[in-house]
Amino acid sequence: AMVPLSGGSMNMVLIVLPTFVMVVALSGAIHVANYVSYATLENPDGAVDRATKMAMLPCVNSVFTTVLGLLSLLTSSLAPVRDFGIYSSIGATLTLFMVLVVLPALLKLFPTQGVRQPESDVKRWFGFSQFLIRHSRPVHFACWAVGLATEVFGTGWPARSLIARAGATAAPNTMTAPATNAANRSVPPSLERRGLAG
Repeated sequence: AMVPLSGGSMNMVLIVLPTFVMVVALSGAIHVANYVSYATLENPDGAVDRATKMAMLPCVNSVFTTVLGLLSLLTSSLAPVRDFGIYSSIGATLTLFMVLVVLPALLKLFPTQGVRQPESDVKRWFGFSQFLIRHSRPVHFACWAVGLATEVFGTGWPARSLIARAGATAAPNTMTAPATNAANRSVPPSLERRGLAG
């Protein structure tokens, strides 16, 4: 509805917009529902309010980083891609309202019983999280190094830039080559076409 109301038009890129917004909203709703389920097991009184407060910061951070990534599409030279960045960022922001306001209200109107989920290997994940906390700085720099190496060697960024520069410098020479060859001819083009030249 945002596209026609804002005077825009649908294109092949915006077709995936409803599916994208649905996925963002569904992931946030599942997150909040799990918080409500655990809070209900502890104490049903005020479980929705407590769960919403606990889920607010993770949901806001998730939508914020998603919107930042979508707004980076505004740097594209293609108009459909820029439109997708604008409309999808607006849609992702609206899902935050649906997840933190509408969904808790519905859970208050239709309360559910908490379901205890089977825990996996807690000790293993606890040890892994403690390792990340103790070595947060090396892990941070390692992630940056892997990302930079992937950009440089995986996508061929230096090669593309060098090819682009070589093409830019060679373009003027190729443009002047026909004129130079025509000026060095000793036989007029009309005689050459008639076959009078040796």
